[in-house]
Amino acid sequence: MPVKIGIDIGSSTTKIVAFEGEHMLPPMAVKADSQVASLYGAFGRYLYENNLELADVEGVYITGVGSKYVEKAVYGCPTYKVDEFVATGTGGYYLTDKKEVIVISMGTGSFFVKVTEKEMKHLGGVGLGGGTICGLSSIMLNTGDIHEIVPLSRKGDVAKIDLRIADLAKEKLPGPLRERKLRDIEALTAEVRTEKETLDRRKRSLDSVTRSLSAQREKLQRDARNAKASIRSMSQKEKTALQRKIAQEQQLDVAIGELRKLTKGNTEGASFSAKTSGLRLPVTAGRVKRYKENMAEITGPKGAHVISIYDGKVVDVKRNRITNKYDVYVAHGEYITSYANMGTICVEKGQKVARNAQIGTIGSAVNVMTMETEYKLVFGIYPPNPGQKMRAEECFRK
Repeated sequence: MPVKIGIDIGSSTTKIVAFEGEHMLPPMAVKADSQVASLYGAFGRYLYENNLELADVEGVYITGVGSKYVEKAVYGCPTYKVDEFVATGTGGYYLTDKKEVIVISMGTGSFFVKVTEKEMKHLGGVGLGGGTICGLSSIMLNTGDIHEIVPLSRKGDVAKIDLRIADLAKEKLPGPLRERKLRDIEALTAEVRTEKETLDRRKRSLDSVTRSLSAQREKLQRDARNAKASIRSMSQKEKTALQRKIAQEQQLDVAIGELRKLTKGNTEGASFSAKTSGLRLPVTAGRVKRYKENMAEITGPKGAHVISIYDGKVVDVKRNRITNKYDVYVAHGEYITSYANMGTICVEKGQKVARNAQIGTIGSAVNVMTMETEYKLVFGIYPPNPGQKMRAEECFRK
């Protein structure tokens, strides 16, 4: 299988690693006086120890301060240079499941890179790092091996080099005071740690909610783009026909005259009257876009439930062959309410419905002013007497 090899040519050490598909091969580090020599030495040794051939190498990706000295392809393989900050930030981000991290490179020098899902930023750095420690240790302790340096450091006494308050005081500080201060520090440290864990949990929870909302927003934006594309693909004649049909859908009075005949003697929801108020909007989580006499245009989220505003009986169900939407008519005594532009329905003609019971879901429509997709219900209310006027907003007045 082809492999991709990454090489970090540092000022004192060259590090090399390879990926075979998604599998990472063991990394290796090589020291040399010449950075170019360490590059080629590390490359050849790595191929040998991992039983690889030059023909297996799909690409060589080099970074680090020494990469500037490499001016041609390594052993004829496709060679690419990668910015050291980008390489370090990307590698550190790859090794963690966090959404926001600060990656620290501790080589001969040290630098800091902030990485999030959207950006990568170099925060700064210093000339001191792990290489400095190893170099000083080689001179002072006769070893540059970090695995030997760390145990030696634990045996040291920082009091021999730090200037403390006790060094300046005339009298030795009492033991109980010292112990009490240490206990206070330990208690404060524990409190800070607990608070940090709590904040981390809250942040993870917020991150989860944010990701969920982002996914929902992206889906809605995708739906809107698809709808706009469909509208743009329509001919002007089709747009005119659609606008005329939508206007006709809002003129539900045409069918009401015949439906009034079906409500004669209906007893379901007979307590409903022109004075009935304080009812719930027929769209869950809905918002009234506009009132027009006995009509109300109510918008809501995609998939919102449509409910019957009062006890009653379904007297008719119609399906529009052009928009493929449903209109449902419910009789409350001899009053009629209409629910137009429904995407789905869960009732049938002759069925009894309870107050606030679901009868379907809200349907999509095209806003003829903006030509954008929205989800709305056109609600209407009609009294038994055609000459009587009712206002839809009175039903929902608290």
